[in-house]
Order: sequence, then structure tokens, then C-alpha cells
Amino acid sequence: RRLEPVVQSRIQSGGRQEDLLRLQLEIGELENDLASLEDLRPALVARLAAAMNHPAAALDVRPELFEPEVARLDADELLATARIHNPALLVLNEELAGSDTARRLAKLATRPDLALGVDWIQTGSALAPGTDGSGDDPLAVSLSLSLPIWGQKNGARRRGADHARRAARARLDDAEAGLEAQIADRIFAVDDAARRIALVRDSLLPRATEAFELSVVSYRAGKAPLYELVDAERRRLELEKAYWRACRDHHQSRARLRTVVGGDLE
Repeated sequence: RRLEPVVQSRIQSGGRQEDLLRLQLEIGELENDLASLEDLRPALVARLAAAMNHPAAALDVRPELFEPEVARLDADELLATARIHNPALLVLNEELAGSDTARRLAKLATRPDLALGVDWIQTGSALAPGTDGSGDDPLAVSLSLSLPIWGQKNGARRRGADHARRAARARLDDAEAGLEAQIADRIFAVDDAARRIALVRDSLLPRATEAFELSVVSYRAGKAPLYELVDAERRRLELEKAYWRACRDHHQSRARLRTVVGGDLE
């Protein structure tokens, strides 16, 4: 629509009427695309509300567009944070601790078990006065010794505990290795989005804007056809969308990285 006054001015100075018709055709196609996106929005909001178990009306707002703060991420620091906060690793660490406890109990089962007990019975006074021992509460001391004579059973229990601990350790090591790979992959996604943001913002978009402005000047002077002007504007708009897609990718990649780490990235 910003190009319509340019084309009308060119027509007034002897340009072709077809240029205005072609421009209006371009506008109509864009308006159709925009209407399709607007019609799709309620369905997307409903899907998001269902996924979040949240009222749809509260989510039907326009997202705020802003460039993310780009910062370098340290993989070693993030891995150290993940070892402390990642939920899956916390579960596996608890399983390993439980297997260690079971292993210690299995070893204790092979040792003699000595038990010392003291019992006190409160009897009270006898009904008949003068009864010998009336009011004296008996006290009993016991001593027991359990010998581990079931050697095969205790040995199997100990070996089973050893196998369970090795399995828990292997699962934890495998999870840490997979976590390290996930962190590296998500850091790459964050850095790649940051690179695209800088490239489009600092290089491609300024050049496309300059090319569009030169096309406008050339078209006004009758030195360029309309399609060059429209193509220059389309390239500029595509780069603008590419810039905001890169910003979106950066935000989403950092969010995915936070889910892996289990905490803040700073």
C-alpha cells in the first residue's frame, strides 16, 4: 500500500495504467494470505489453551516482538548445573543411592547379628495385703545371637545387589552422556539463531532496504519496471520475517536448553 502513491504518481507523469492493476493484484494476494492467517489464529489459540489447560481468552493476545539478549553459553557450566538440577538425573542418582544401600544391607546379612534386649513388666500391687513381692515389677534381660548359616542365599543376595548397583551406575552414565549431547545440540541451536539475527540485522536487511529505496528512485524516473520495485520490496519483507523468525528460534532454543539443564542458564 505504501507503493500505491508512487505508482499513481508515475501514471500521472505518463506511466502505464497496468502498473497500478498489477500492484493492486499483489495487494489482494497479500490480503488473502493475511486473512488466512487471521482465520487460523483461533484454532492455534484453542490448541495452545488445551495443551496448557488454560482459558483460551487469556491466551488470545498478540505476542510482543523483541530481540533476545545474545550471550555466549559455556557447555561445561551448563552440564555441571544439569547434574544438580536435571530431573531425570536426580531420579537416577536416587536409584544409585538406593542400590548402594541395598548393597550394604546385603553385606551385613553375612555377619552375625547380636541383639540385646531389656523387658520391664509393670504389675502393680497385689490385691491381698502383705503378699510377698507386691509392687515389685519384674525386669528381664535377653541376649540373642543369629548366625549367617544360609551362605548361598546371602551370596546370591549380595551378587544381586552388586548387579543392581552396576546397572544403576550404567544408566546414570548413559543419561549423563546423552545429556551432554543434548546440551551441545541446543547450544548450537541458540548460537545459530544468534548468528542469523546478527547477519540479517546488520548486513542483509540494511542492503535490502537500500536496494528497495534505489528501486523506488529508478521507478519514479522511469528507469525501472514495476516488477523490480515489487521484487525489491518482497525481498526486504522476507528478510524482515527471517529476522523475527531467528529471534523466535533463539527464544525457543534457550527455553529448550533450560528444560534440559533444569535451571537458569546464567
